[in-house]
Amino acid sequence: MIIERNSPFARETEKINMHISDIAYAYLDRNWNNKNARAAYTRIYYVHRGRGEIAYGDRRVALLSGNIYIIPAGLDFSYSCEDSLEKLYCHVNLFCYNRTDLLSDLHECVVLSDRRAEIDRAIACWRAGDVQGALQLKEMILRTATEAVTAAGRPHEEIRTYSPLIRAAVTYIEKNLRADLTATALSTALFVSKSRLQKTFRTEMGTPLGQYITARVLTVAEEKLRLSRHTIREISDSLGFCDRFYFSRVFAAHFGISPAKYRKNISL
Repeated sequence: MIIERNSPFARETEKINMHISDIAYAYLDRNWNNKNARAAYTRIYYVHRGRGEIAYGDRRVALLSGNIYIIPAGLDFSYSCEDSLEKLYCHVNLFCYNRTDLLSDLHECVVLSDRRAEIDRAIACWRAGDVQGALQLKEMILRTATEAVTAAGRPHEEIRTYSPLIRAAVTYIEKNLRADLTATALSTALFVSKSRLQKTFRTEMGTPLGQYITARVLTVAEEKLRLSRHTIREISDSLGFCDRFYFSRVFAAHFGISPAKYRKNISL
């Protein structure tokens, strides 16, 4: 008996994380409009009935019944509805181990046309409200995301390997995620010099350690703004920022909009 193993493939497959932060069925009318709908997550619209529109750059894309639309994280776009629109929507990120979001690299809306049967099935799974339906719907969303990456012509990315030091660093960061987590504190906890940690982290993860921590903290902050009722001050304090004004400046520099405006503009 011969068994062929691919350890890096197994490790990366385990670490790819499809994070679904919201999923719901929306009945929309002409009040559904927003000129600043940029977000840190990718929207997937399974359009069931009606018609709407999104616009970005010099492009206008009609949201038509029977189509699936993938609007990537970070895209500056607006949306509107003249009459009515019904859709199952989900907010999703597809993170690799280094927290790179595969979907954020799409840079434009991907349209999967003539998917009526798939949309009906997705809605049926959502409405079933049971474990089997949830598993089936999650599988469908992952397949939709994968198809979008392929349809957009995203180049194939080789699987990276990570040293025990970097795996330990990532684990520690996730367990102690705060804006005031420093490279010095992290290197001390891992019994390694700060310079070695910073150099190895940048080489293997493709980003400076400090930027990585900030980005991860702001990802959590964005979800708290969107999914909780905590005040901006409470969110700032819980994530280790010195004050809410500094938090607002860092958030605006990263997302292009202040936390207050972001929360106000949260949309489906």
